[in-house]
Amino acid sequence: MNAVRFVIDALPEMTLLFIGVSFLVGVLNEFIPEERFRTALSAGHVRGYLAGAAMGALTPFCSCSTVPIVIGLLKARTGFGPTMTFLFTSPLLNPIIAALFVMNFGMGITSVYAGLVLIFSVFAGWVLDRLGMSRYIEGWVLAGNSGKEKCCCGCGNLTTDSPEEGNSIRKRLGKVFRDSVRLFVSFLPYMLLGLGIGGIMHGFVPSGWIARWAGANNPLGIPLAAIVGVPLYVRVSAMIPISPVLLAKGMGIGAFVALVLGGAGASLPEAIMLKRIFKWNLLFFFLGSVFVMATLGGILFEFMM
Repeated sequence: MNAVRFVIDALPEMTLLFIGVSFLVGVLNEFIPEERFRTALSAGHVRGYLAGAAMGALTPFCSCSTVPIVIGLLKARTGFGPTMTFLFTSPLLNPIIAALFVMNFGMGITSVYAGLVLIFSVFAGWVLDRLGMSRYIEGWVLAGNSGKEKCCCGCGNLTTDSPEEGNSIRKRLGKVFRDSVRLFVSFLPYMLLGLGIGGIMHGFVPSGWIARWAGANNPLGIPLAAIVGVPLYVRVSAMIPISPVLLAKGMGIGAFVALVLGGAGASLPEAIMLKRIFKWNLLFFFLGSVFVMATLGGILFEFMM
């Protein structure tokens, strides 16, 4: 029942978030020149990476909700490194998470957590860009649309509207919404697969087992927690309030931070959805980067505490 409830609760929320975020990104791409996005998120300047991190820190979306934004940014040909920085930052740091961290752990730990996320996200985005990992983006994301109407959400080639329709704001918004729905439909099978696996993990992996194997006395507890977090589809805003329960059951603070960073930074549904826009090489590098960040973050917190 917990597994079924997880899917029933998560699917409507993810549907609304995915279509809503896709629509928002589509509106921005429709009415704001792409040059502005490319200038703000340029990989040739430090400010581009800082802008990507800041945009991620200000958007209160889960890992899956960032996928349509990433598609829109890639379609606009923004810098690959800053776009990846946004992808790392967005699900891990936002005003809601910061407030929950302050209430549960205090300002000092919150500042360390925020600094860790921002520094690693910028560094990981820069490394991926320097390694030329942008060549492993699926072709349909960056494909030109000559002779076709540009799909601002990345869902493919669409027929061109008439000039009269293109000049109507209402009809242009309607086209963006239809594109958003088409994109959601194309991602729905991957979303259901990820949610199904995540629901099974939620329903059949007891919290006591996690606390026992990720306790402070287990030297492998931190990397284990980072790995376990991925299929659990952890949301930081949901995990922080129950942190006292997990810590009281014996989970170490380092393992808890690793669980949060690993699960929120690279959830299984997100990974399955990203496989549509990333080739295996880039997807493995992304997942590996999140695992390293989660492990190092957990070790740092364990040492501090």
